[in-house]
Amino acid sequence: MAWDYESTKGGYEAMWNSAEILDSAHYDLEMIADRILASEDRYLAVEEDTGVPWFWIGAIHSRESDCDFSTHLHNGDPLTARTTHVPAGRPEGDPPFTWEESAVDALEYQDLLEIVPWDCAQMHLQSELYNGTGYISHEVNSPYVWAGTTHQEPGKYVADGVWDPDAWDSQMGTAAIWKKLCERRNDIAEAFETEPMEEVPAEEAVKHYRLLKVRLLQGLRPDAAGRIPRGLKAAILKNRR
Repeated sequence: MAWDYESTKGGYEAMWNSAEILDSAHYDLEMIADRILASEDRYLAVEEDTGVPWFWIGAIHSRESDCDFSTHLHNGDPLTARTTHVPAGRPEGDPPFTWEESAVDALEYQDLLEIVPWDCAQMHLQSELYNGTGYISHEVNSPYVWAGTTHQEPGKYVADGVWDPDAWDSQMGTAAIWKKLCERRNDIAEAFETEPMEEVPAEEAVKHYRLLKVRLLQGLRPDAAGRIPRGLKAAILKNRR
């Protein structure tokens, strides 16, 4: 089975529905939400050109550069030149670039322009893919998505390719940002609504989210329930699909 929308949908929905914002994260998230909502028109302009939800773009922008409009959405490099960090050399053409044209390039580079549907699971999947899949092999919930929520775990890439199992990401993850935006705006909350879930037996949990991905990479047996990381196992078994 491939790591794709269909095979990860149940796991992402289960984690989203069970995630809570950490008490220590509310202050930072309020400020991030203020910045994103204040720039809604700029994000909407990119949504109109790409079809990617504006609040998804806002959360990625926060992760990559604290919503700094003088930087590339790809990775936070300055707009005065092409990107130098991964992905390097973007966009094609001559700098300087506007934030909007660079953002469209970043989303096109990630093959996001043809994505449907942009529902709760898709937004989480594409957010994790945007940052990269390096956390999967460490069996750690990606802090790019889950930092600032009860699903965050120790472990972080402190530099390109440099893994620290004890590091704690203090930057807010995309899911935490969306949780806060959902508190502020009913229309955003509606975009994250999921279908009612029913109990997922332990033997079926391997079909969802992390264990599927770990099994694909490491050849784990389908009954390797003990390898499900804490938090994820509880989320899958507790919530309904």
